[in-house]
Amino acid sequence: MTSDDVHAASSEQLALLRDAVRAKARGDDAGSAKAATRDGGSERVAVVWPMLEVPHLDREFEYRIPAELADDVRFGVAVKVRFHGKRITGYVVGVRETPEFTGTLSPLLAVVSPEAVLTEHIWQVAQAVAARMGGTVSDVLRLAIPPRHARAEKALDERMAKASAADRSMPEVAEAGNAGPDAASAVPAEPDDGASAVAGGDAAHDGAAVADGDVVADGEAAPGEELASSGGHASTSATSSGAVAADGPAPGDDMASTSHATSGAVAASASAPLSAWRHYAGGLSLLTHLAAGENPRGSWDVAPGLFGPDAWPAAVADAAAAVRDSGRCTVVVVPDGRDVDRVAAACSARLGDDQVVTLTADMGPQARYTAFLKALRGLADVVVGTRAAMFAPVPDLGLVVWWDDADTLHVDPHGPYPHVGAVLETRADLAPAALLSAGAVPSVRVQAQVEAGVSVPVDPVERTSARVVVTGDDRSVERHGAAARARIPAEAWQGATRALQDGPVLVQVPRRGYIPTIACARCRTKSTCDVCHGPLGLDGEHSAPTCRWCGHVAHVLTCPECCSHEIRSLTIGAGRTAEELGRAFPGVPVRRSGAPDVLASVPDEPALVICTPGAEPVAENGYSAAILLDAWALLDRGGLDAGQRALTHWCAAAGLVRPASTGGVVYLAGVPRHVPFPAVEALVRWAPRWFAARELAERAEVMLPPATRMAALEGPRRAAARYAEALEKAAREHDVSVGVLGPLPLRRRHVFDRATPQRQATSSDDDESLVRFLARWNDPTDADVPALLRALTASRSAAREPVVTVRLDPLLDGLA
Repeated sequence: MTSDDVHAASSEQLALLRDAVRAKARGDDAGSAKAATRDGGSERVAVVWPMLEVPHLDREFEYRIPAELADDVRFGVAVKVRFHGKRITGYVVGVRETPEFTGTLSPLLAVVSPEAVLTEHIWQVAQAVAARMGGTVSDVLRLAIPPRHARAEKALDERMAKASAADRSMPEVAEAGNAGPDAASAVPAEPDDGASAVAGGDAAHDGAAVADGDVVADGEAAPGEELASSGGHASTSATSSGAVAADGPAPGDDMASTSHATSGAVAASASAPLSAWRHYAGGLSLLTHLAAGENPRGSWDVAPGLFGPDAWPAAVADAAAAVRDSGRCTVVVVPDGRDVDRVAAACSARLGDDQVVTLTADMGPQARYTAFLKALRGLADVVVGTRAAMFAPVPDLGLVVWWDDADTLHVDPHGPYPHVGAVLETRADLAPAALLSAGAVPSVRVQAQVEAGVSVPVDPVERTSARVVVTGDDRSVERHGAAARARIPAEAWQGATRALQDGPVLVQVPRRGYIPTIACARCRTKSTCDVCHGPLGLDGEHSAPTCRWCGHVAHVLTCPECCSHEIRSLTIGAGRTAEELGRAFPGVPVRRSGAPDVLASVPDEPALVICTPGAEPVAENGYSAAILLDAWALLDRGGLDAGQRALTHWCAAAGLVRPASTGGVVYLAGVPRHVPFPAVEALVRWAPRWFAARELAERAEVMLPPATRMAALEGPRRAAARYAEALEKAAREHDVSVGVLGPLPLRRRHVFDRATPQRQATSSDDDESLVRFLARWNDPTDADVPALLRALTASRSAAREPVVTVRLDPLLDGLA
């Protein structure tokens, strides 16, 4: 701290002390007024939401607005305030003429930036999400607003000023054009690059030291603009073509004029025959409703085997174009960067490069804050991104789209652990806006909304999938003998040989690595690490067994059951599979796609593409065939949604294969034969919505989410037990039905997990062991239980009791 900073802090403390002493000495209302004003002027009061981490202080506070800051303080700006002796960041959520607090108010220390980064809409969303997830508003705001980057803000201001100057010169150009062709050509027009993206490869980096006030976390707002939420939606009704139902224009919505909406609808209808939505029941009607400024809600079951202008990114671009015709913006959220690139490219081709902004968490501080500001200032019609884009502060939200609701990447790992779908549904309710939940397989949660009438299914009008062959059945055994039940069955082997003559062949392997798991060759006992008891695997053909958790190398391995030193593979990863296929198909290129080297696309030429689930590259004209290996590995995974995840991975790969009408075929290998699996049946029939409806019905019978709702209470055994007891007591007092299950041992990956101190993981004290309780209530829409959880967490925080982590909807991210 410099001498100037010390002097400023001392002067500030002396001023506060002088005001307080004078107010106390006078002992009347005049003293309070004197303490609340400076230089004899009447000062307003700012309502600030400070970014504090303790739940019991998650509320608003009043601060006096000094005269020198009065012009910059308004709703949504980030400010610096003093709280408990510390200088912290907060957001202005209101301005009052007179304070509600009767004591002496502290002044605002500084306005971080005149940019109002917190909009009315996002403020409402943050409060609603915090209430829904039982968390704090401060935590939601941290997720919603990236840290401020002063250089990015300055660079964008300069670009916008340059664009504004170019716009002001346009009338002169027009006058010159009216004077004659020679005069018009004499005044060159300056290109408008005000909406062009700022390069993301700048020198700024995370963790760099910046001056106080240059970096701010949390907050978003469109300058001088508020998004009014309507008083309600019109009733949903299906169209005559069986298409998506649409909400009528809500009273008070700031939409385009009727003539503009009508022209947009006509434009959408004119381009309808070429739209990718022609492959879906009611798809063209959906575009008409969006262009008319209405707010339909749909569950979009994406058709497989469609490429180029008929692929799902092109359909998203068509929907965004229809929304733009109504004068509104679109937010699209996808799980990973490869999908961001595909959707952004399709939207740019449809709408123009300057109308699309990408927003991801790994963009770098300057590029991310620039994209955030462009969305905030309305410089783009479409925002495409990963989980970081779910709070994109577009000025007039008209449509929200997210891909693959069941993907675990949509669950934020930071409190209050919101799901992308939950956030976007809240935004659609408050805006109001249209909503599309897209994916190859609808999640059980989305299917519950369809059956409740909240969303309408948007399904393909015809089957465009490849032919699915389940290998290893009795007929295959009669034809090929024991080779029919090999890891790569003879039928799939022969099919791949034929398919390689027409194009690439996709091979999906559930496990990454070389040999992820080994076992004793004599008794088949699974080999584990002597240090942390984690699974042992091989990283290469000649490597020593290595623990996948702690990295310990077991140079000498002895089976604890039979004392044998010989090992065998228990599971085979993508690396070993690529080696085997490379030797089996000499002369055929073998390409691998998996973490950390994930391919975005492959050329349309014969090749074997080995990938793990979620890392399937896109072929330009589709794959000629696909082999899905080790189906048992996906079906045997723990968790309530194991079947849904297996079907999602299979459909994602099979959807990249050419349709059966052009010879596309998918081979599913390694299916257990002892019991039928609904996921396998759904893949063969290509009936993902049937599977989701069946799964939902089975869960409802046994009272599991989403028919009910759950909250996980995680922490030390004694603290978690007290929390569970307090919750049951509060539920009885408020006449709320809540059942508590547990405790269950909370298993971390290994003792070196950062989230689990080694002292707790290795302690023999039962009170220090980590456990989980599950609280369950029958009505998923009941807001009383999340409110009880918030109040209970706040009271325990005020009493400084041990922390118990509360996670609502834990089954969505695979905790069960």
